[in-house]
Amino acid sequence: MSNLEKLAEAFDQLTIIDAHSHLMPEREQVGSHKDALTVFGQYVRFPLFASGLTQRDWSRIQDPEIPLLERWALLKSRLPAVRHTSFAKVARTVLQHFWGAEELSDDNVEEISARIAEDNRPGLYRRVLQEHSRIFRVFDQDSGHNGHDSPDDLAPFDDQELLLPVVALIDVVPGSDEVVHKLAGPDGLQTLPAYLEWAEARLVAMARRGAIGFKTFSLAEKPINYAAAASELDDLRPLVRIDGGSAAAQPVQALARVGQHNERGPQTLEQLLTTMSNHIPHHVKFIEEKRKALGLAG
Repeated sequence: MSNLEKLAEAFDQLTIIDAHSHLMPEREQVGSHKDALTVFGQYVRFPLFASGLTQRDWSRIQDPEIPLLERWALLKSRLPAVRHTSFAKVARTVLQHFWGAEELSDDNVEEISARIAEDNRPGLYRRVLQEHSRIFRVFDQDSGHNGHDSPDDLAPFDDQELLLPVVALIDVVPGSDEVVHKLAGPDGLQTLPAYLEWAEARLVAMARRGAIGFKTFSLAEKPINYAAAASELDDLRPLVRIDGGSAAAQPVQALARVGQHNERGPQTLEQLLTTMSNHIPHHVKFIEEKRKALGLAG
């Protein structure tokens, strides 16, 4: 036996704890529609978008109210362009491992869809994660995804041990990824101490309800300037768009706020907005060239 084979055999015996995953609780998973096109969902959508798939067609592919073969026709024309990307390779590996198909095709899309629907029943996570993959615990990120503002949002994780809830440290309003709970809207807190008091109470309540950890990111340790933080909090609230409103009401001094650009270093908000605005004509030129190449009117 070669060293590579020995390593592979040893890996097959490992007990795995998945430290970062985004899975809905099983009761929600098995209660939703699944078919062969679901295998090419999630992150595969990004190379599909790069290949030219529109958001509208992507939404149609995921719509179970539309007949399967009609949705399949939209997807299959794009698969050759993405089949060798890392995301699509994972999807094809899953297709082969669980349903014995090298590729999804006109000949098997209905059969595999029927088998996936049959497999989508209670016990799914035990069969797939534990029996097939030897994953015995999953640290499930952003748990309580209906808002995770309330400890009650962790109720779907009760009565099971496989998924362990990890809650986002800073909570955003679902669907916006912009508005932070308790900073905007009628219940918005007005001062930094009030917000910190609410945030601390929320973390304690989540921990008591079953959260095993909190998702955040690390920054270099440096002294905390509470006066500057309070000032930034005051600047932040007018920038948040509420109920379709505009951010135009922001104070002028907010334009002087400095952030860290990953390539250019410290940049003020005014510098970033200026760069973005001036960069638009650069992309318009490429759009015009592509429209011309496709024979489209200007």
